[in-house]
Amino acid sequence: MATTPSTAREGNESELRLDFDVTGMTCAACARRVENTLAEHPGVTKAGVNFALERASVEVDDAARGGELIVAVRGAGYDLELRDHDRPDAPGADEVEDRTRSARNRFLASLALSLPAVILAMLLPMPDRVRWAQFLLITPVQFWTAAPFLKGAWANARHRAANMDTLVALGTLSAYLYSLYALLAGEHLYFEIIGVLVTFLLLGKYLEYRSRNRASRAISSLMEMGAKHARVIRSGIEDTIPVDDVVPGDLMKVRPGDRGHRDGVLLGKCRDERVAIASFHSGMI
Repeated sequence: MATTPSTAREGNESELRLDFDVTGMTCAACARRVENTLAEHPGVTKAGVNFALERASVEVDDAARGGELIVAVRGAGYDLELRDHDRPDAPGADEVEDRTRSARNRFLASLALSLPAVILAMLLPMPDRVRWAQFLLITPVQFWTAAPFLKGAWANARHRAANMDTLVALGTLSAYLYSLYALLAGEHLYFEIIGVLVTFLLLGKYLEYRSRNRASRAISSLMEMGAKHARVIRSGIEDTIPVDDVVPGDLMKVRPGDRGHRDGVLLGKCRDERVAIASFHSGMI
């Protein structure tokens, strides 16, 4: 997630809050790694990463640090992009929908290929043609439906890191390579184990993305209900500004029917008893 430096000043005027969209995270361990990379960078006073929303928020002493942070996180195997304030605070519905559809298709393909392999594994003794049939069924499961796990493991290996993808890749590739040897040597095969494992993992991924899709839609709906502009009084002059430009100490005028945009302290009312004046304080968002 990302905000523009000009609109992200927090209580201390010398500090800026930069918001980023984060891509490449596959589990909570990835989120911790991104957060640690950001927090350890010079000039960063505070960093936080939300894995569910794929967002990162960083407080820095200089707006120019944004480019340095992007380079640092890319060096850790992930990607950052400064967030546009005009975008909702959740991943785009189309993007999440695409990932949900892809996860569902991979799960169904894995299920269709793995189920026959499991049934064939119950045949004892197992003829050679059945053994080769298992090999043909599970090979696309290993290298196509499980490709996201393999890609994630490879990306982490290049940066000398490990996560859940690493465990999945090591387990399935070990079983596949041994079963390939066993196929040629006439020993017991474990191809069906790969199919079962990958299928259940893909089911979990599909359910995860489906939940994110629903959450994204809900958050987008809530954001649409929020105020986009605020009336502030600065130097005695009333002005309407984007709500993200409201800073601690601003006086806000709230008219009947206005949507709440920031928490504050009620200071009083204008001559028109229906209009209230409130002061926005740091830390009250």
